[in-house]
Amino acid sequence: MKSKLTAQEKKWVLYDVGNSAFILLVTTIIPIYFNSLAKNGGLDAVQYLAYWGYAASAATLLVALSGPVLGAVSDWRGRKKPMFLCAALLGILGCVLLGFMGGWLSFLCMFVLAKLGYSLSQIFYDSMLSDVTEPARMDNVSSQGYAWGYIGSCVPFLLCLGLVLGSGALGLAMSTAMTLAFLIISVCVLAYCGIAIFAMLMSTQAHFWILAVVVGMFQGGVQALSRSHFAKIIPPEKSGEYFGLLDICGKGASMLGTFTVSLVSQLSGSTSLGVGAIALFFVVGLVLFRSSLRTRE
Repeated sequence: MKSKLTAQEKKWVLYDVGNSAFILLVTTIIPIYFNSLAKNGGLDAVQYLAYWGYAASAATLLVALSGPVLGAVSDWRGRKKPMFLCAALLGILGCVLLGFMGGWLSFLCMFVLAKLGYSLSQIFYDSMLSDVTEPARMDNVSSQGYAWGYIGSCVPFLLCLGLVLGSGALGLAMSTAMTLAFLIISVCVLAYCGIAIFAMLMSTQAHFWILAVVVGMFQGGVQALSRSHFAKIIPPEKSGEYFGLLDICGKGASMLGTFTVSLVSQLSGSTSLGVGAIALFFVVGLVLFRSSLRTRE
């Protein structure tokens, strides 16, 4: 198996590097800025978290409704690239305009627009994986995309990549290496259950930094190999349609998760309980993941 990326693969990977900048903003700077706007607008901490969650859920719902249709359309007569470009430009425009929003409500509306563009572009981008590489290289290419985007923060990803690509040197059969890797695409999910519970119990700044480090250790590995695993089991000529359908599941889970955090926080008056509630979703996700492996076998 060739180890160097082809020109097409490199170009595909580079977008993963670029879109990570938006994710970094969404998870760090944007919530902090929205918090300041919310305080100026008279919102308390619970309202701030609730409205932020509702906005994220709204963006997710829009993508879930439009993604499958647009994904299927992109498969027809080479429309992936122009549709990808339009979605990416929408996300870029929305992100730029965020800096001009002076009120918390207008800021949230523009955030939904930016998140919509980013998420739609991600559907088309993921579906291009089967176009730029061959099935035997998908794990490597997909993982390299996330690796360059999450450089230095993906310990499970590095373990899985080393197992799969170095299986021969380690004296392991490829099937054994993939089994170990899947045991790790399971430890990561279990780790997220623990992360959600730990987030519920946080009380100091040190706890926040511990949480950030642990999330960074598992996030990339889960995303990278799940994308390539899905790309290998779908018809390549219908990749846009299938990734659109996958996006329904992903965005549906995201919408349900953020909505649950917002609702539980408002009903209980505690943001900690709201965050801790999502641990249940990781348990369900682990059961479904193990079921998909048995079905594939």
